[in-house]
Amino acid sequence: MKILPNIITKQLILRLPKSTEAKLMRDFVIKNKQHFLPWEAIQIDDYYTENYWLERIEQIKIGRAHV
Repeated sequence: MKILPNIITKQLILRLPKSTEAKLMRDFVIKNKQHFLPWEAIQIDDYYTENYWLERIEQIKIGRAHV
């Protein structure tokens, strides 16, 4: 398993999501879809599913995905 650092400041903790947070990631991308539309590439339909985010988080954890 690849260990990735957290970035911690006085006002922020920046870290990758945990597998248990896949639903939160899905909710975030759905809620902000219209806002990010001008800057984000066109996404596959699965991008907006909890399963996509669970798989993506697992890929990052084992070092098989770009972060």
